[in-house]
Amino acid sequence: MERQEKLIEQLFPQDVFDRLVGLVKRNYKKFEYNAFFGRYGATTEVWKPLMPFFARTLPIAREIFESDTLLPSYALAVHYEGPEAKLITHKDDNACTYTIDLSLYKKDQWDLVVEDRPYSLDPNQALAFYGEEQEHWRNDFPNPETNYNGAVFFHYVEPDHWFFTGEKK
Repeated sequence: MERQEKLIEQLFPQDVFDRLVGLVKRNYKKFEYNAFFGRYGATTEVWKPLMPFFARTLPIAREIFESDTLLPSYALAVHYEGPEAKLITHKDDNACTYTIDLSLYKKDQWDLVVEDRPYSLDPNQALAFYGEEQEHWRNDFPNPETNYNGAVFFHYVEPDHWFFTGEKK
């Protein structure tokens, strides 16, 4: 069976989404800066205000990925900016069997590409895909002197995944 990504037109009700955007915009400069990716980022492990939003996504993820057993592993809030901003071609290897990639805000469009299919996500749109199985990336960051892009990556795995068992296969 081919794994197919799914576009989610509105992940959160508008008021919930606006709270999440406000939280990230107010706090991203406090997040750890990763020079390789040209982004600020914080996971649910270190930034607890993200947890209630992550919890709201669980039933959505279970329905989209057709799994009543998948569990949240971690979420990552990110803010990209500057000439170093990039997302290289990769498959995830860190507890990301299932991914919901949510667009928070942007100045210029920066498509998410999954298996050669580009997606132009608007704020509160998300793309669900299989992070550990499907190659994904973003092409060159447009207008790096003025552009910015905010997103949250919500990740899930099955209970027998190494994230919960501690045993990498």
